[in-house]
Amino acid sequence: MRRIRTDAQQMDEPQNKQGEGCPAPTRRDFLTTATISLTALLLNGTGCSEKPEAPNAADIENRSSLNAVPSRLVTFRESSRLPTGMRASRGIALSPDGSIWVAGDNEVTRLTADAKRFPIPLPSPPSCLAFGSDARIYVGLGTCVGVYNIAGSAVAQWAPISPAASITAIAPGKDLIWVADWAGKLIYGYDRTGVIKTTLCARNEQVGYPGIIAPSPHLDVVVDNHDRVHVSNPGMHRIETYLAKGGSLYSTCGAPGNDLADFCGCCNPVDFAIMPNGGFVTAEKGIPRVKIFNADGRFVEFVAGPDQFASNTMSLDLAVTRDGRVLVLDAIDGSVRIFSRMAPPPRDVNA
Repeated sequence: MRRIRTDAQQMDEPQNKQGEGCPAPTRRDFLTTATISLTALLLNGTGCSEKPEAPNAADIENRSSLNAVPSRLVTFRESSRLPTGMRASRGIALSPDGSIWVAGDNEVTRLTADAKRFPIPLPSPPSCLAFGSDARIYVGLGTCVGVYNIAGSAVAQWAPISPAASITAIAPGKDLIWVADWAGKLIYGYDRTGVIKTTLCARNEQVGYPGIIAPSPHLDVVVDNHDRVHVSNPGMHRIETYLAKGGSLYSTCGAPGNDLADFCGCCNPVDFAIMPNGGFVTAEKGIPRVKIFNADGRFVEFVAGPDQFASNTMSLDLAVTRDGRVLVLDAIDGSVRIFSRMAPPPRDVNA
């Protein structure tokens, strides 16, 4: 993980945080990463298009090598599977009591371990959902956020971000509710009354930061226990971490490439969640796979390889239980697939 620090942060932050001492990236670093990502976007279409064209022989050879995940690196197994009962499932979240909820069709639904469904009808198709500490359910409804109580009654509907907005993720934090707008390529920080207070990820030419690069409609945001805001930047092939207070870019995790630890294609990861130990679990499309990085941003292991998903999988949404099970919303399969650890992480992923 690359740690990014300002002089003010060096005075204000404790000196024992993970990642201390990593070099701050220069304008050249930002531009180099952006160039690599844009080159991948233009020249390597693997996993980019939502309706991919038929691959040529070179594509097939390349994908075959990337599909080959050593079995010793896959340390989870699928322990159970819950059907969603939906034609089009789009998002998954866990409530504070650990219940599994799925957004799709025109509803959000609680799923039980015995596959019973308890739906809450919605006025329009949802794109995502999240639970706040205020016992509220926040639902992405196209251009705006709908707020519901746990019983399913509507509490509020916030004003649309813009007529063209496309909300793809919501993450309640300590003071603000963070909302990802894929169309606008921004993360909005709302107060709990639905008023926008700040934004993250705006393009900054002074430091060479291109902003969010997301050719296909995937933009995720997650808040951790330290109230840091984590954002996927698929075209940059990484996860970016911001401080909620002040909005400073704190660190990045991930890089473009064809190694198992890298994110390949034009735009990955498409989704991620935080593990109990502070690491990331990520999902990729094109060559669908789910893998784990530790809190320092180092690749550790696979939850599932490409052979465990349909070849045309273009979206996998993730959630993680308190005991570290990984929940994968597989829209093509129409189910929530639950993966449990079966082996410790490998000591050397390169062996």
